[in-house]
Amino acid sequence: MASAVWKLFKFSFRVGVPVTAVYVTTQEGLWGSTEKTFLFYKKIEEILPGKEVVISKDQEDKLREVVEKMQIWSNPDHVPLAVRWNNGVIKAVTFLDSLPDQVKKLIIK
Repeated sequence: MASAVWKLFKFSFRVGVPVTAVYVTTQEGLWGSTEKTFLFYKKIEEILPGKEVVISKDQEDKLREVVEKMQIWSNPDHVPLAVRWNNGVIKAVTFLDSLPDQVKKLIIK
């Protein structure tokens, strides 16, 4: 009986600790958007003792630019130029690859 209780306790502990960690960090915003994650890190910095992080105006402007770029790139309608170029190259090569078969089909008919 004691062995079964001990096994249940070990299993509960092994499952409970990671589940609790994921739940708490999700509720605090670690796994949310970029802004929520940034606010989460700010909260952690306030709680933990140690060196205070000071963000200069220049760094703040760079951070704002990065956040704006992330919002643009995370837009599902935005397709970067490199992806469009690669898609065009793939379609052109596919067309050239299938061209002999298509010509054969037209001639044989």
